[in-house]
Amino acid sequence: MCHTHAVRGFAFLTLALAVCACQGGAGLEGPDGGSDQSLPDLGPPDLGPPCDSVQDCDDGVACTRDVCDQRSLCVHTPDPQRCDDGLFCNGAEVCDLTFGCVGGPLRDCDDRNVCTLDRCDESRRMCLHLPRDFDNDGEADARCAGGSDCDDADPLRGASQAELCTDGVDNDCDSDVDEAACGRPRYDLCEDPLDVSASGPIIIATAGARDDYGAACAGPARELVARLVLDQVADVTLRADAAGTTQIDFRSTCGGGGLGVACDTGSPSEVRRRSVAPGTYYALVSSSSGAVELNITLAEPTLPPTNESCATATDVALPFTARGSFVGVADDHQLTCGQPQAGDLAYRFRVPPGPVQDVVVALAAPGDSDAVRFSLRTACEATGSELGCVRGSPAGARFRSLPPGEYALLIEGPTEREVDFLLEMRLEPGTSPPAGDDCSAPIDTPLNQIVRGTLGDKRDAIATACGFFYRDAVHRFVLPTASDVSIDLLAGENGMGYVSGSLSATCDADLTAPSALCQAGAPAQWLAFGLPAGDYFLVVEAPFAPTYQLEIRTSPPIEVVQADGNDTCAQAILIPNEDEAVFTGDTSRLGNQVVSTFCGSGAASPDATFLLVLDTATTVRLSTAGSSFDTVLQVFPEGFLCQRAPLACDDDSGAGNSALIERELPAGRYHVVVDGFGAHSAGAYVLRFERGPFPP
Repeated sequence: MCHTHAVRGFAFLTLALAVCACQGGAGLEGPDGGSDQSLPDLGPPDLGPPCDSVQDCDDGVACTRDVCDQRSLCVHTPDPQRCDDGLFCNGAEVCDLTFGCVGGPLRDCDDRNVCTLDRCDESRRMCLHLPRDFDNDGEADARCAGGSDCDDADPLRGASQAELCTDGVDNDCDSDVDEAACGRPRYDLCEDPLDVSASGPIIIATAGARDDYGAACAGPARELVARLVLDQVADVTLRADAAGTTQIDFRSTCGGGGLGVACDTGSPSEVRRRSVAPGTYYALVSSSSGAVELNITLAEPTLPPTNESCATATDVALPFTARGSFVGVADDHQLTCGQPQAGDLAYRFRVPPGPVQDVVVALAAPGDSDAVRFSLRTACEATGSELGCVRGSPAGARFRSLPPGEYALLIEGPTEREVDFLLEMRLEPGTSPPAGDDCSAPIDTPLNQIVRGTLGDKRDAIATACGFFYRDAVHRFVLPTASDVSIDLLAGENGMGYVSGSLSATCDADLTAPSALCQAGAPAQWLAFGLPAGDYFLVVEAPFAPTYQLEIRTSPPIEVVQADGNDTCAQAILIPNEDEAVFTGDTSRLGNQVVSTFCGSGAASPDATFLLVLDTATTVRLSTAGSSFDTVLQVFPEGFLCQRAPLACDDDSGAGNSALIERELPAGRYHVVVDGFGAHSAGAYVLRFERGPFPP
């Protein structure tokens, strides 16, 4: 289970993320904030040194207004209007007194109404609050006010849909099946296509249509057939937009076959092809919504870029700016942060003789949220010569202090669609990396104090087991004696940004080994028991926030009991009659004895069993904070032998994916079961028992 809760507490060990980690290389940072969204409070204007004129006050930050005031002091006032990128959905950009223009918080379109589906529409520059429609058929759920969809899990049923003949289903939700007024809508079959040979927008209604041919990139949805006849060679763009997801499958024949890889699904979906030969083509347009706006654009034919490989790389001189397109571009190179089947282009440039220089690169798909990537190398064909690989939306980086010589830059678009791009590269005077940029210069961090840091001037130098391909900061702290260590890690202005941290006794570019304790969340909080005295490293990484807050707290080591063999209720390990007890174990070595219909999606994973004996009514607290997987806790009376309804069952009330139960139990004997979410959650766990009363 991948959701988290913003609850103060601890979580610990490895949380696997379905994100591809990408290592950076020497001299890499994101000067423009990259994908960062949350920002620090910029505060009042910055007072600088004494001055005689405004020429003395240039702070080198392009978005500040620099003046020499009547006190003969420099004043640097942020001017966010100079940072506006013209986009609505990514929020208002901010001028930071140190880093210049950085991205603002994403536009919050959540209206807190469970009967609406909310999204930000860049083309309309507004938040859309659409009626709740889980199957995207254009009809609101009947359980919401004004809703008419009697089956919001089936996109082919709804009150506004046409009744289909002889399928035994009440398609139009009128409680009658296969009534007399049934049939097919227009354009539902290849024999009755919609002619779209003239460019422009067309509204098509999918009500009553069937999934006859199955678009290559679509699931079950109502599908219509459009026909395009080309008299001459042209660039073709087909775009389908609706309240929900749409699909376009562009084919050279209607019933089967196709024209290259020409199928896209999205909101909206889009297919683009260069220099399409004269002939007759078909587009299968499918959607689970009721109406689709189909736009057809024909343009003068163009040829793909010529710099698709290292052998044909384009030589450029810096500064350099280029607008281009990934339409028709093949996947010729492997980027360490890239994706399969994503088109890429190659460029070559030189750092001229003289002192070392920084190279600043920015790549964006204007107006889109698609992630783009680039790789800087000293040898174009050699992946091992990569100095850094950056992914973002947009992607930006600074490669520091590069010596004179030839370099190659490979840029890559998204796999999902072929987008246009804007590429910018420039040279700046060479700079040194800041503290915390990598393992060679960690930030020395005090214990038991709140420390605030920034990722805005860092690069992605470390790969961690639960991290990302974004910038990271390396902290070092020293334990004078053996201690239990608890860590609170928060990101963003409100402390609720997603963040990860990896704790290890050593530091290098790869901290993905199990010995590095890695935790991610919003916030990320975890506990390590009995760490020996010595130096430790903590790598902080956040995808959407340039600032973070860190607190490393220590306490004397608590006794930890290793649990093993407690596979069944008969083998349950006794929780001692003490105020506190901590157990560690591993459920992956155990079987599944207990299931639940009350929480944890069945909790059919391997489980461990403990026995709790209470002589009097007692308030107890049971927690799995510190476990390595999505845990579930259940409490049963002993006589029920773990087979009936539990007295208590919890999935995610603790920090992160940990479980937490706090309640008063009457005197008696109880089985406490540590389980996992669903059927495939198991691993190293921590069970902490505490005896109340607890302070409010």
